[in-house]
Amino acid sequence: MALTPIPQNYRNNVDWILGAYTDAGVTFPNGFQKDAIQNAVGARKTNKWKNWRCDISLIENAHGKYVVVEDSGTVGLTGANTPAEQINDLMAQGKTLPAEERLSRFTSMFNSGGNTTGGGLFGAGKSVYSVASQSYTYYYDSLREDGLYVANVNKSGQVNFIAYEGDEAKKYILDNTGLSEKKTVGTRIIIESPKEELVDSITSGDIIPFIQESWWIIIQRLTGDAAITVNGKKIEVPEDIRKGTHSFDLQNPELYMPGYKVKHFGLYVFDDGKNRWNGISYYRKGMKIGEIDIKEIPKKIENNFWGYIEVDEQWEDDLSDIEDKVHFGVSKGKKNVAAYQHLKNYCNNKFKANLIEWGYIRDKESEDKKLKLISIYDIIPAELNKQNKKFVFTMLNKELKFDRYENSFLWLKDAGVALPVYNVEAPVIPLKASKSSNVFRLFSNDTGLLTSAYPAETKLELINKNSEVNNGAHFENAVAQQLTANGLEPYFCKKKNIGELDVLVEMDGKVVPIEVKSGKAYKAHKSLDNFMKISDYHIEKAYVLSVANMEQEGSVVYLPIYMCYLLKERKIGKLIVDLDMEGL
Repeated sequence: MALTPIPQNYRNNVDWILGAYTDAGVTFPNGFQKDAIQNAVGARKTNKWKNWRCDISLIENAHGKYVVVEDSGTVGLTGANTPAEQINDLMAQGKTLPAEERLSRFTSMFNSGGNTTGGGLFGAGKSVYSVASQSYTYYYDSLREDGLYVANVNKSGQVNFIAYEGDEAKKYILDNTGLSEKKTVGTRIIIESPKEELVDSITSGDIIPFIQESWWIIIQRLTGDAAITVNGKKIEVPEDIRKGTHSFDLQNPELYMPGYKVKHFGLYVFDDGKNRWNGISYYRKGMKIGEIDIKEIPKKIENNFWGYIEVDEQWEDDLSDIEDKVHFGVSKGKKNVAAYQHLKNYCNNKFKANLIEWGYIRDKESEDKKLKLISIYDIIPAELNKQNKKFVFTMLNKELKFDRYENSFLWLKDAGVALPVYNVEAPVIPLKASKSSNVFRLFSNDTGLLTSAYPAETKLELINKNSEVNNGAHFENAVAQQLTANGLEPYFCKKKNIGELDVLVEMDGKVVPIEVKSGKAYKAHKSLDNFMKISDYHIEKAYVLSVANMEQEGSVVYLPIYMCYLLKERKIGKLIVDLDMEGL
């Protein structure tokens, strides 16, 4: 006995789409318009929109009531008029019909060859025509580019063996629906006994806002005779959708990360609450897919904003891997969720940045950074006046770690406000090789600003040269500032059992220590002497800057502090440029 396919309940097989719309939180008319228009979008002749149309209409005649979806500016149901049994055999072998075999793909309904111009992915959107009918019946006809006219029916999962062609097709459509043949290149679906919910939505115009929200990106591209219509009424983009109290539109494509680029992004806040849509939606090939999960929405604008995002093809492709079959969001448990996470991160970052700029939320990160900068800057005078002038983070916070404040230090440095002088392990060339990035003294880049941070009484004592006032911090700050201005990078060195060198610089390819003395005992420099005695360090010369006159004792040169500006790199290298003038 020969085997035969198992009996199946066609209606149950296609009714899944109703549950999918419910799960997505949308009504059937909303789901219907998206799938119906998407099929027309995917079938258009070129990537351009000239002469393309999709018309949805309600027709009633002696044969009954019909919802008709008709596209023009498309290629029609192309390909061979393949018998239904042969199509079933191919599908049983797991074969996918080529994209150009549109007639066979439409006949099989569940078979999708995919397309490059529309949003269809799964071939399931054609189920919407069956479930839109109370009798699960729809007729379809098509005038193809090659001039052939074809027609067929899907009656609760049953089709004619092959599609009617030519005059037979015209007669078939007329006899069964009372409609004359389609006269423009494209395809027409004629839904018998449409569900009342769909009829009411078309009659009242309630379906129009669904179309506008799903397809406004494409609608705004339609020119001339190109249009989406409902009962002959051309659908327009609402004029007010991007006219919020505050508006942001991305001016140029923006690379978010390698391989992922944002083509368009918009965000609009409506303080009067007159926004048509809410949330931030993402669009693929001009079709709204779903909404982005936005965190920390201020209550003031909770229902008073909307936005959208379009990304490049690579990002679209990755997002399509996790898209649900009715194109209303992301399927749970799918792979490649990182693509959606990146989309969420981008939108949340843009949302937050714009709300900060518009004054709806506080920039906590910026405020925190500002507080860190202020706290660091304010503590510089106190740190410099300590015996141990190394910058100690516990002065800011007992539990503070360097990495938390590192960016603030770098900002102060790059802004020319603070001057870090880093510790080196040993006074040997090159100094930078043994630099400790988290051990440093922090000077002001302007000694005048440093002085201004002190109370008025202290400033006066400094001017009057009161010997009881510690000038050491100001002397060292002035030296660090001047050396840096001269193109030298100052360091310091502190070694157990040897001592501490106030300043180290590289000059003429050698390490040169510099002691800074503010008092009269400027010739007392035990630490400097200790370092100079160690032969491994090869220190040939040292400078002591003080209030005394110029003199030299052995390899130590004493200079008045104002002569610090003369300490600079004196070695001038030669630049030789060889020009190949042969052939000129």
